[in-house]
Amino acid sequence: MEPTDTITLAHEFGHHRRHEQRSDLLEYKKYRAFLKQHPWQEWANESLSDRQSVLDEEEAAWAEAENVLRDLEFSEWDAFNADRQAALMDYRVSRLALPP
Repeated sequence: MEPTDTITLAHEFGHHRRHEQRSDLLEYKKYRAFLKQHPWQEWANESLSDRQSVLDEEEAAWAEAENVLRDLEFSEWDAFNADRQAALMDYRVSRLALPP
């Protein structure tokens, strides 16, 4: 398996782990409702707080991914950091229209 595949899987698992931890919280329910109501192509037109909540979730999922990979003794940290940086920049600039 390529490092990028492992990294992507860990990131998505980070979302899953966060969902399990917060599924009953009102703030998280609002975030999930936002995702269901607005395709990503519309995110740039939504409120700053909604856009920031999407970016916050992405950053937190990456942090969870890092924790998981450290526990598994992953060693491709240059690839991980490059993937994380590229993904967050894509969300920040292309999807959410936030400053870089």
